Amino acid sequence: MRRPGRREALLVLSLVSIVSTLPAQTLSRRPIGFGGVELREYRFDKTFSVRSIRQVAIPVGATASLGRLSTDIGWYWAATTLTQPDGLFRRVTGPTDTQVRAAYAIGREVGVASVVVNLPTGRDRMSPADFEVLGAASSSFLAFPVNAYANGGSLTAALAGVLQAGAWNLGAAGSIRANRTFTPVVDPVAGPLNYRAGVEGRIRLGADRLVGPSRIAAGLTLSGFRDDAYAGLGTVRGSYQPGRRWIGEVTVTGPVLGGLATGSLWGYRRSAGDTAGVSIQNAERLAGISITGSWVVSPMADLEPTLEVRHAALEAGDGLLAGAGLGIRARVTRRSSLVGAVRWERGFLDIQSVDDGGGVSVVRTGLTSWHLSVFVRQSF
Repeated sequence: MRRPGRREALLVLSLVSIVSTLPAQTLSRRPIGFGGVELREYRFDKTFSVRSIRQVAIPVGATASLGRLSTDIGWYWAATTLTQPDGLFRRVTGPTDTQVRAAYAIGREVGVASVVVNLPTGRDRMSPADFEVLGAASSSFLAFPVNAYANGGSLTAALAGVLQAGAWNLGAAGSIRANRTFTPVVDPVAGPLNYRAGVEGRIRLGADRLVGPSRIAAGLTLSGFRDDAYAGLGTVRGSYQPGRRWIGEVTVTGPVLGGLATGSLWGYRRSAGDTAGVSIQNAERLAGISITGSWVVSPMADLEPTLEVRHAALEAGDGLLAGAGLGIRARVTRRSSLVGAVRWERGFLDIQSVDDGGGVSVVRTGLTSWHLSVFVRQSF
Protein backbone atom coordinates (compact mmCIF):
# COMPACT_ATOMS: atom_id res chain seq x y z
CA MET A 1 0.00 0.00 0.00
CA ARG A 2 1.28 3.46 -0.85
CA ARG A 3 2.02 5.54 2.25
CA PRO A 4 -0.04 8.76 2.27
CA GLY A 5 1.82 12.01 1.80
CA ARG A 6 1.67 14.82 4.34
CA ARG A 7 -0.56 16.91 2.09
CA GLU A 8 -2.93 14.00 1.52
CA ALA A 9 -3.09 13.31 5.25
CA LEU A 10 -3.93 16.95 6.02
CA LEU A 11 -6.57 16.95 3.28
CA VAL A 12 -8.27 13.84 4.62
CA LEU A 13 -8.14 15.08 8.22
CA SER A 14 -9.64 18.43 7.22
CA LEU A 15 -12.58 16.71 5.55
CA VAL A 16 -13.06 13.96 8.13
CA SER A 17 -13.24 16.51 10.96
CA ILE A 18 -16.31 18.00 9.32
CA VAL A 19 -18.15 14.98 7.95
CA SER A 20 -16.72 12.03 9.88
CA THR A 21 -19.04 9.05 9.71
CA LEU A 22 -17.12 6.09 11.09
CA PRO A 23 -15.30 5.21 14.31
CA ALA A 24 -12.15 4.76 12.20
CA GLN A 25 -10.92 6.12 8.90
CA THR A 26 -8.35 4.65 6.53
CA LEU A 27 -6.41 5.50 3.40
CA SER A 28 -6.13 1.85 2.38
CA ARG A 29 -7.22 0.91 -1.15
CA ARG A 30 -8.48 -2.52 -0.01
CA PRO A 31 -12.05 -3.06 1.20
CA ILE A 32 -12.06 -3.04 5.00
CA GLY A 33 -14.57 -4.12 7.60
CA PHE A 34 -14.35 -3.36 11.29
CA GLY A 35 -16.27 -3.73 14.51
CA GLY A 36 -15.77 -3.68 18.23
CA VAL A 37 -17.20 -2.72 21.57
CA GLU A 38 -16.81 0.29 23.86
CA LEU A 39 -17.79 0.39 27.53
CA ARG A 40 -17.80 3.64 29.49
CA GLU A 41 -19.16 4.34 32.97
CA TYR A 42 -19.25 7.39 35.25
CA ARG A 43 -19.95 6.93 38.97
CA PHE A 44 -20.91 9.95 41.09
CA ASP A 45 -20.58 10.57 44.81
CA LYS A 46 -23.66 10.37 47.03
CA THR A 47 -24.16 14.16 46.89
CA PHE A 48 -25.38 13.87 43.29
CA SER A 49 -28.89 13.00 42.10
CA VAL A 50 -27.53 10.25 39.81
CA ARG A 51 -25.47 7.32 41.02
CA SER A 52 -24.01 6.25 37.69
CA ILE A 53 -24.32 6.46 33.92
CA ARG A 54 -23.07 3.54 31.85
CA GLN A 55 -23.00 2.89 28.12
CA VAL A 56 -22.10 -0.12 25.99
CA ALA A 57 -21.65 0.79 22.31
CA ILE A 58 -20.96 -1.62 19.45
CA PRO A 59 -19.76 0.02 16.21
CA VAL A 60 -19.87 -1.76 12.87
CA GLY A 61 -18.60 -0.35 9.60
CA ALA A 62 -16.96 -0.93 6.25
CA THR A 63 -15.06 1.08 3.68
CA ALA A 64 -14.05 0.48 0.06
CA SER A 65 -12.29 2.43 -2.70
CA LEU A 66 -12.42 2.35 -6.48
CA GLY A 67 -9.97 4.67 -8.18
CA ARG A 68 -10.60 8.21 -6.94
CA LEU A 69 -13.90 7.24 -5.32
CA SER A 70 -14.10 5.95 -1.75
CA THR A 71 -17.20 4.92 0.17
CA ASP A 72 -17.87 3.95 3.77
CA ILE A 73 -20.74 3.11 6.05
CA GLY A 74 -21.00 3.16 9.85
CA TRP A 75 -23.58 2.24 12.49
CA TYR A 76 -23.82 1.68 16.27
CA TRP A 77 -25.91 -0.41 18.61
CA ALA A 78 -25.90 1.01 22.13
CA ALA A 79 -27.28 0.40 25.63
CA THR A 80 -27.31 3.36 28.02
CA THR A 81 -28.16 2.86 31.71
CA LEU A 82 -28.87 5.56 34.30
CA THR A 83 -28.90 4.41 37.94
CA GLN A 84 -30.33 6.50 40.78
CA PRO A 85 -28.87 6.65 44.32
CA ASP A 86 -31.58 4.26 45.59
CA GLY A 87 -30.52 1.60 43.07
CA LEU A 88 -33.41 2.04 40.64
CA PHE A 89 -32.26 2.21 37.06
CA ARG A 90 -33.53 2.73 33.53
CA ARG A 91 -31.84 1.34 30.41
CA VAL A 92 -32.30 2.49 26.82
CA THR A 93 -31.17 0.10 24.08
CA GLY A 94 -31.31 0.21 20.31
CA PRO A 95 -29.58 1.13 17.07
CA THR A 96 -28.33 4.53 15.98
CA ASP A 97 -28.74 6.22 12.63
CA THR A 98 -26.64 4.80 9.79
CA GLN A 99 -24.23 7.11 7.99
CA VAL A 100 -23.09 6.52 4.42
CA ARG A 101 -20.34 8.59 2.83
CA ALA A 102 -18.95 8.87 -0.69
CA ALA A 103 -15.82 10.93 -1.36
CA TYR A 104 -14.10 11.76 -4.65
CA ALA A 105 -10.45 12.84 -4.86
CA ILE A 106 -9.80 15.85 -7.08
CA GLY A 107 -6.40 15.98 -8.74
CA ARG A 108 -3.31 14.67 -6.93
CA GLU A 109 -3.56 15.63 -3.25
CA VAL A 110 -5.47 18.78 -4.25
CA GLY A 111 -9.05 18.34 -3.08
CA VAL A 112 -11.82 16.01 -1.95
CA ALA A 113 -15.56 16.37 -2.54
CA SER A 114 -17.83 14.40 -0.24
CA VAL A 115 -21.51 13.60 0.31
CA VAL A 116 -22.80 12.10 3.56
CA VAL A 117 -26.29 10.66 3.99
CA ASN A 118 -27.65 10.11 7.49
CA LEU A 119 -30.23 7.31 7.25
CA PRO A 120 -32.86 7.48 10.06
CA THR A 121 -32.42 3.90 11.29
CA GLY A 122 -31.90 4.94 14.92
CA ARG A 123 -34.34 4.52 17.76
CA ASP A 124 -36.72 7.47 17.98
CA ARG A 125 -40.25 8.11 19.36
CA MET A 126 -38.95 7.46 22.87
CA SER A 127 -40.86 7.85 26.10
CA PRO A 128 -40.06 10.92 28.23
CA ALA A 129 -38.29 8.66 30.76
CA ASP A 130 -36.05 7.15 28.06
CA PHE A 131 -35.37 10.59 26.63
CA GLU A 132 -34.20 11.76 30.06
CA VAL A 133 -31.63 8.96 30.15
CA LEU A 134 -30.20 10.04 26.80
CA GLY A 135 -30.20 13.66 27.94
CA ALA A 136 -27.89 12.70 30.81
CA ALA A 137 -25.54 10.90 28.39
CA SER A 138 -25.44 13.71 25.82
CA SER A 139 -22.92 15.86 27.72
CA SER A 140 -19.89 16.87 25.66
CA PHE A 141 -17.82 16.77 28.86
CA LEU A 142 -18.62 13.11 29.57
CA ALA A 143 -17.98 12.20 25.90
CA PHE A 144 -19.92 8.95 25.58
CA PRO A 145 -19.41 7.10 22.27
CA VAL A 146 -23.13 7.54 21.44
CA ASN A 147 -24.79 10.77 22.63
CA ALA A 148 -27.91 10.45 20.45
CA TYR A 149 -29.60 7.37 19.03
CA ALA A 150 -31.44 9.31 16.32
CA ASN A 151 -31.09 12.68 14.61
CA GLY A 152 -33.42 12.16 11.65
CA GLY A 153 -32.49 11.98 8.00
CA SER A 154 -29.95 14.49 6.69
CA LEU A 155 -27.73 15.21 3.71
CA THR A 156 -24.27 16.80 4.01
CA ALA A 157 -22.15 18.10 1.13
CA ALA A 158 -18.52 18.99 1.80
CA LEU A 159 -15.46 20.14 -0.08
CA ALA A 160 -11.84 20.22 1.11
CA GLY A 161 -8.67 21.50 -0.51
CA VAL A 162 -4.99 21.86 0.34
CA LEU A 163 -2.07 23.90 -0.98
CA GLN A 164 1.60 24.27 -0.11
CA ALA A 165 3.05 27.58 1.12
CA GLY A 166 6.76 27.19 1.72
CA ALA A 167 7.27 24.62 4.46
CA TRP A 168 3.59 24.73 5.40
CA ASN A 169 0.69 22.69 4.06
CA LEU A 170 -2.53 24.71 4.33
CA GLY A 171 -5.95 23.08 4.19
CA ALA A 172 -9.52 24.34 4.16
CA ALA A 173 -12.84 22.52 4.20
CA GLY A 174 -16.47 23.55 4.23
CA SER A 175 -19.75 21.72 4.51
CA ILE A 176 -23.49 22.33 4.64
CA ARG A 177 -26.06 19.95 6.12
CA ALA A 178 -29.83 19.90 5.57
CA ASN A 179 -32.09 17.90 7.91
CA ARG A 180 -35.52 16.28 7.79
CA THR A 181 -38.17 16.36 10.51
CA PHE A 182 -38.22 13.44 12.94
CA THR A 183 -39.97 12.52 16.20
CA PRO A 184 -37.51 12.09 19.09
CA VAL A 185 -40.08 11.67 21.88
CA VAL A 186 -43.75 10.78 22.34
CA ASP A 187 -45.57 11.65 25.56
CA PRO A 188 -48.38 9.20 26.40
CA VAL A 189 -50.73 12.10 27.20
CA ALA A 190 -49.54 15.12 25.19
CA GLY A 191 -48.57 13.16 22.08
CA PRO A 192 -45.48 13.34 19.83
CA LEU A 193 -42.86 16.08 19.55
CA ASN A 194 -41.74 16.67 15.95
CA TYR A 195 -38.32 18.29 15.55
CA ARG A 196 -36.38 19.60 12.58
CA ALA A 197 -32.84 20.83 13.04
CA GLY A 198 -31.88 23.94 11.10
CA VAL A 199 -29.37 23.98 8.26
CA GLU A 200 -25.81 23.72 9.60
CA GLY A 201 -22.71 25.18 7.97
CA ARG A 202 -19.13 24.44 8.96
CA ILE A 203 -15.78 25.85 7.97
CA ARG A 204 -12.46 24.33 8.97
CA LEU A 205 -8.95 25.68 8.46
CA GLY A 206 -5.86 23.56 9.03
CA ALA A 207 -2.10 23.77 8.69
CA ASP A 208 0.86 21.50 9.29
CA ARG A 209 4.60 21.40 8.76
CA LEU A 210 7.73 19.50 9.72
CA VAL A 211 10.08 20.99 12.29
CA GLY A 212 13.17 18.82 12.31
CA PRO A 213 11.97 15.24 12.89
CA SER A 214 8.68 16.43 14.42
CA ARG A 215 5.36 17.46 12.89
CA ILE A 216 3.15 20.28 14.13
CA ALA A 217 -0.47 20.67 13.06
CA ALA A 218 -3.23 23.11 13.96
CA GLY A 219 -6.91 23.40 13.10
CA LEU A 220 -9.87 25.68 13.70
CA THR A 221 -13.54 24.80 13.05
CA LEU A 222 -16.55 27.12 13.16
CA SER A 223 -20.16 25.86 13.03
CA GLY A 224 -23.27 27.99 12.55
CA PHE A 225 -26.95 27.01 12.46
CA ARG A 226 -30.30 28.23 11.23
CA ASP A 227 -33.21 27.98 13.68
CA ASP A 228 -34.49 24.55 14.69
CA ALA A 229 -38.28 24.11 14.49
CA TYR A 230 -40.44 21.97 16.76
CA ALA A 231 -44.14 21.26 17.19
CA GLY A 232 -46.27 18.85 19.19
CA LEU A 233 -46.78 17.79 22.82
CA GLY A 234 -50.27 19.18 22.73
CA THR A 235 -50.04 22.83 21.66
CA VAL A 236 -46.28 23.45 21.79
CA ARG A 237 -44.86 25.08 18.67
CA GLY A 238 -41.77 27.22 18.33
CA SER A 239 -38.16 27.57 17.26
CA TYR A 240 -34.77 27.25 18.87
CA GLN A 241 -31.57 29.03 17.87
CA PRO A 242 -28.55 26.84 18.65
CA GLY A 243 -25.42 28.64 19.73
CA ARG A 244 -22.41 28.87 17.44
CA ARG A 245 -19.57 26.44 18.08
CA TRP A 246 -15.81 26.80 17.81
CA ILE A 247 -13.21 24.03 18.02
CA GLY A 248 -9.46 24.66 17.98
CA GLU A 249 -6.62 22.20 18.38
CA VAL A 250 -2.84 22.02 18.14
CA THR A 251 -0.85 18.77 18.00
CA VAL A 252 2.86 18.05 17.97
CA THR A 253 4.20 14.61 17.06
CA GLY A 254 7.83 13.60 17.30
CA PRO A 255 10.28 10.81 18.18
CA VAL A 256 10.80 10.09 21.90
CA LEU A 257 12.93 7.27 23.33
CA GLY A 258 12.73 5.18 20.20
CA GLY A 259 9.02 5.66 19.72
CA LEU A 260 6.57 8.41 18.81
CA ALA A 261 4.82 10.81 21.20
CA THR A 262 1.94 13.17 20.42
CA GLY A 263 0.93 16.13 22.54
CA SER A 264 -2.48 17.71 21.90
CA LEU A 265 -4.13 20.86 23.19
CA TRP A 266 -7.75 21.55 22.23
CA GLY A 267 -10.59 23.86 23.11
CA TYR A 268 -14.34 23.83 22.40
CA ARG A 269 -16.81 26.64 22.92
CA ARG A 270 -20.57 26.73 22.41
CA SER A 271 -22.50 29.95 22.88
CA ALA A 272 -25.91 29.78 24.58
CA GLY A 273 -28.95 28.97 22.49
CA ASP A 274 -32.21 30.85 22.81
CA THR A 275 -35.93 30.37 22.33
CA ALA A 276 -38.05 33.41 21.44
CA GLY A 277 -35.17 35.68 22.44
CA VAL A 278 -34.72 34.06 25.88
CA SER A 279 -31.35 32.45 26.60
CA ILE A 280 -31.42 28.75 27.42
CA GLN A 281 -28.26 29.24 29.51
CA ASN A 282 -26.55 26.21 28.02
CA ALA A 283 -23.27 27.83 26.99
CA GLU A 284 -20.23 25.67 27.59
CA ARG A 285 -16.47 25.82 27.25
CA LEU A 286 -14.31 22.73 27.21
CA ALA A 287 -10.54 22.42 27.08
CA GLY A 288 -8.19 19.47 27.23
CA ILE A 289 -4.58 18.43 27.00
CA SER A 290 -3.30 14.95 26.30
CA ILE A 291 -0.03 13.13 25.73
CA THR A 292 -0.02 9.83 23.85
CA GLY A 293 2.93 7.61 23.06
CA SER A 294 3.50 4.67 20.74
CA TRP A 295 6.34 2.22 21.22
CA VAL A 296 7.04 -1.05 19.38
CA VAL A 297 7.21 -3.87 21.93
CA SER A 298 7.28 -6.76 19.44
CA PRO A 299 7.19 -7.27 15.66
CA MET A 300 3.42 -7.68 16.00
CA ALA A 301 2.41 -5.11 18.63
CA ASP A 302 2.75 -1.47 19.70
CA LEU A 303 2.11 -0.19 23.22
CA GLU A 304 0.24 3.15 23.51
CA PRO A 305 0.07 4.84 26.94
CA THR A 306 -1.87 8.09 27.33
CA LEU A 307 -2.43 10.88 29.86
CA GLU A 308 -5.30 13.36 29.60
CA VAL A 309 -6.86 16.25 31.51
CA ARG A 310 -10.06 18.02 30.44
CA HIS A 311 -11.97 20.89 32.00
CA ALA A 312 -15.54 22.10 31.49
CA ALA A 313 -16.89 25.57 32.27
CA LEU A 314 -20.68 25.44 32.08
CA GLU A 315 -23.34 27.97 33.00
CA ALA A 316 -24.63 25.46 35.58
CA GLY A 317 -21.18 24.66 37.03
CA ASP A 318 -17.64 23.48 36.32
CA GLY A 319 -16.03 20.08 35.93
CA LEU A 320 -12.58 18.52 35.79
CA LEU A 321 -11.39 15.04 34.82
CA ALA A 322 -7.84 13.68 34.79
CA GLY A 323 -6.82 10.18 33.90
CA ALA A 324 -4.44 7.72 32.35
CA GLY A 325 -4.84 4.87 29.92
CA LEU A 326 -2.98 2.09 28.19
CA GLY A 327 -3.61 0.72 24.73
CA ILE A 328 -2.19 -1.97 22.51
CA ARG A 329 -2.22 -2.14 18.71
CA ALA A 330 -1.63 -5.70 17.49
CA ARG A 331 -1.18 -7.00 13.96
CA VAL A 332 -2.95 -10.36 14.21
CA THR A 333 -2.42 -11.36 10.58
CA ARG A 334 -1.22 -9.64 7.43
CA ARG A 335 -4.72 -8.26 6.84
CA SER A 336 -6.22 -8.04 10.30
CA SER A 337 -5.42 -5.98 13.38
CA LEU A 338 -6.77 -5.44 16.87
CA VAL A 339 -6.73 -2.28 18.96
CA GLY A 340 -7.57 -2.42 22.65
CA ALA A 341 -7.46 0.26 25.33
CA VAL A 342 -8.40 0.82 28.96
CA ARG A 343 -8.63 4.18 30.75
CA TRP A 344 -9.39 5.36 34.29
CA GLU A 345 -10.31 8.93 35.25
CA ARG A 346 -11.09 10.83 38.43
CA GLY A 347 -12.51 14.33 38.84
CA PHE A 348 -15.36 16.44 40.12
CA LEU A 349 -18.43 18.45 39.14
CA ASP A 350 -19.42 21.74 40.77
CA ILE A 351 -23.20 22.08 40.40
CA GLN A 352 -24.80 25.51 40.88
CA SER A 353 -28.34 25.90 42.19
CA VAL A 354 -30.52 28.95 42.86
CA ASP A 355 -32.90 29.02 45.82
CA ASP A 356 -36.26 30.81 46.01
CA GLY A 357 -34.58 33.97 47.28
CA GLY A 358 -32.18 34.16 44.33
CA GLY A 359 -29.16 32.94 46.29
CA VAL A 360 -26.62 30.78 44.43
CA SER A 361 -25.02 27.77 46.06
CA VAL A 362 -22.46 25.31 44.70
CA VAL A 363 -22.33 21.62 45.56
CA ARG A 364 -19.26 19.58 44.58
CA THR A 365 -19.59 15.92 43.69
CA GLY A 366 -16.73 13.64 42.85
CA LEU A 367 -16.86 11.32 39.87
CA THR A 368 -14.87 8.35 38.68
CA SER A 369 -14.92 6.85 35.21
CA TRP A 370 -13.50 3.88 33.40
CA HIS A 371 -13.40 3.17 29.68
CA LEU A 372 -12.67 -0.08 27.88
CA SER A 373 -12.58 -0.53 24.11
CA VAL A 374 -11.67 -3.27 21.67
CA PHE A 375 -11.75 -2.87 17.87
CA VAL A 376 -11.02 -5.40 15.15
CA ARG A 377 -10.10 -4.35 11.59
CA GLN A 378 -10.03 -6.75 8.64
CA SER A 379 -8.99 -5.95 5.09
CA PHE A 380 -9.97 -8.11 2.13
